[in-house]
Formats: sequence, C-alpha cells, structure tokens
Amino acid sequence: MEEIHGAKWAKDRIMTTSDFWHQAFIAALTRLPAEEAKAEADRAFDLAVDHWDEVKKRWGGVVQVWAPYDQLDITNMGRPAAKAT
Repeated sequence: MEEIHGAKWAKDRIMTTSDFWHQAFIAALTRLPAEEAKAEADRAFDLAVDHWDEVKKRWGGVVQVWAPYDQLDITNMGRPAAKAT
C-alpha cells in the first residue's frame, strides 16, 4: 500500500490513461460494432483529457487519486479567483 494525499492506496488501483481508453472501448463494445467502439473510446478519451486540462487551468492542478471522504485534508483548499468585472 502506498500513501497518497493522506489515503492508503494499492498502486494497481490507480487508473492509467491506457486503462481509461480500454474501459471506454469495452463499454462501447457492449452496444456498438468494433470500429464504432474504437471511435467512441477515442471521443471519450479526448473529452476526459479536455475536461482535466480545464480543471488544471481553473484550479491549478488536480488530485491524482480519489481518497475516502473521511481521509481528505481540506484545510488548504482554495477557490479560483473571481473574474474582474
């Protein structure tokens, strides 16, 4: 077990980008032919990357793993700066 952000995690529980694509592909295969499932997995992957890039810009970074609620340290969480009007 490895401690990350105050939570204990097994390294094999952290999803890689390859794992994400394969899971999206398998999910799409349950309802689409293989070629369409590949395209759907690519779209899902691109949407996820765009989302996390936006989160990084807005919040200045992302937490790389999820932790159980009772183990989160929220004492130093910030909010994005308000837009000037």
